[in-house]
Amino acid sequence: MDDLDGTIAAADHDYRQTAFAHAQTTDRLVFLLATRIARNVRDVAAFRDATGVGVDGDHQLDMVCTLTDVLAERNGDPGFEQVAAQIRGDLLRIAETGHFHADNRLLQLPHTPSIRGR
Repeated sequence: MDDLDGTIAAADHDYRQTAFAHAQTTDRLVFLLATRIARNVRDVAAFRDATGVGVDGDHQLDMVCTLTDVLAERNGDPGFEQVAAQIRGDLLRIAETGHFHADNRLLQLPHTPSIRGR
């Protein structure tokens, strides 16, 4: 192996290491943002059982759902619009990570411990 081959092998190794670290960091960021979104969404009594949110092509909140039902869709409801405004920045940041795709615009919400009654 000459110097060029060795340099390429070292660069390839570095690339693989940083790509793996980037993927882990991205997954962690998306999880943390989704956790904050879950907290804000579930803070609304009507959305307490939400397991996911759907976004439109502009990454704005389009619906709040459970595994089996749509709890709310964008229709001008003030409660829905307030939640949409609260989580807008987080949805945009998640979109920047590449999490949303044209055929997958659903964000599953992680389980969050109840903060009610504290």
